[in-house]
Amino acid sequence: MSEPGPPVAEVVGASKRFPGVLALDGVSFTLVPGEVHALVGENGAGKSTLVKLLTGVYTPDSGEVRFAGTPVTFRRPLDAQAAGISTIYQEVNLVPLMSVAGNLYLGREPRNQLRLIDYRRMHADAAALLRRYGIDVDVRQPLRSLGLGAQQMVALARAVSVNARVVIMDEPTSSLEPREVDTLFRVVAGWCTPARSPDSTGCAWCRSCSAGTWPRYAGTGSPASASRTPPPRPSPSCASVT
Repeated sequence: MSEPGPPVAEVVGASKRFPGVLALDGVSFTLVPGEVHALVGENGAGKSTLVKLLTGVYTPDSGEVRFAGTPVTFRRPLDAQAAGISTIYQEVNLVPLMSVAGNLYLGREPRNQLRLIDYRRMHADAAALLRRYGIDVDVRQPLRSLGLGAQQMVALARAVSVNARVVIMDEPTSSLEPREVDTLFRVVAGWCTPARSPDSTGCAWCRSCSAGTWPRYAGTGSPASASRTPPPRPSPSCASVT
């Protein structure tokens, strides 16, 4: 297995406080290209706060966020997206009444020579993209006509298709059926270095894992080492791809 490259994204010594609550206290976290990294911990451990620091929802009170080795300040999620960080939340953040293809290419629709939307090309590209994720649907139908699991896979396909360098997933298997979970793992394994088998923590294909114990992080290591830190069956939350 080849050694990972330099970090693509880092949080260094970050703290975040809310009224009456210290959510993060000097937390550091690193993502390297070509790995799947699980962020695990009990409710309230600060996982969501850490993700929101990476994605521009929050700014740290102290410490810093680095992207491709350079300190950055994401003032809003759009800044993080422009830098190459895509996030897939548990609640599908798409437009239910818009077509499946329209959701996939929202804001970046293919255009013809007259600068009009090229629907034929968009539909063909959308169908081909979704087939890579095991979804065979009429991309002209409204997104709401799909099941929740299929909508989640559409969100995944959109996140990756925008040339993301980092893809963050918030409990991605929570709304998926077993068949869809298998498809998700197969897709994620294809992004990174050779896959590993799922271990006792439930972190499938993880190269590394950070375990959180509020408001600090116990550390980063292999998924096997995280199995000694509760909870016993965490869900993968974060993936780094190039």
